[in-house]
Amino acid sequence: MTCRILFLAADPDGKLSLSEEVHSIEANIQLTEHRDSLQLISNMAVRTSELLNVLNRYKPHVVHFSAMGRKNNKIILIGQDGLAKPVSEKALTSLFKTRRDNIRLVVLNSCFSHSQAKAIVEHIDCAVGMSDRIPDQTARSFSAAFYQALGYGHSVHDAFEEGKTAILLEGLPEGDADLPELLTRQGVDAETVFLAGQSGKPAEPGRSDNGPDVSGEGKSAKVTNAPRKAENSKAIDLWREKLTYFLVQEATVSDPSQKFTLRKQIQEALEKLRELGG
Repeated sequence: MTCRILFLAADPDGKLSLSEEVHSIEANIQLTEHRDSLQLISNMAVRTSELLNVLNRYKPHVVHFSAMGRKNNKIILIGQDGLAKPVSEKALTSLFKTRRDNIRLVVLNSCFSHSQAKAIVEHIDCAVGMSDRIPDQTARSFSAAFYQALGYGHSVHDAFEEGKTAILLEGLPEGDADLPELLTRQGVDAETVFLAGQSGKPAEPGRSDNGPDVSGEGKSAKVTNAPRKAENSKAIDLWREKLTYFLVQEATVSDPSQKFTLRKQIQEALEKLRELGG
């Protein structure tokens, strides 16, 4: 069973590096043991009018918001007019109360999102929010490491801890590692929630083990991964090695032009892996 991660981004003012975040997440997932069990779906300019549709269409198990947040407990998405649209805590909570059947985890990678995350876990098993303003680079480092850990078969709790550790390893301010906060619904233990590995399927909402799939998908909607062709295996391994090298280099260089070149190379490697079915 494939775990679907729906990445919803909104940056009406053009202040965030959201494409870099989603590319980093995708690249790090590609390196993991259970990469074929995670499907990343992205909407890079989500409008409030689209939210119910994309949740109904993709039936995600994980919903990730990457956007600006405000101290008044509102996340900034895009309205029908293309301009910034604050979404209240009540509206966001109602969204997940309405579409809670498949979703196991919500990540609010935006400033001041702790309150929204706390409200969301009234209906969803796990949620990650930020206790204060979070720098763009810190948000990217956390999310890339978090999803990579999920791809290696770690629990939501352990993946969360790896995300915080990645912030420290990047040499970012130590206080930044305290910004992400993991919350759970009453009776749910995040150490027993796995989204890849284990029995190979996301656990049923409302349970702490990997029970039967209740996504509601029919056979026609089931996502399967075709067997990897033998003639492509060497090319896939080669491009994964290149991807690993580019990611390590991008994390260590400080020159802007070098970073730009490496990010282009990371994107090229991802595109090649998609072509090869890797």
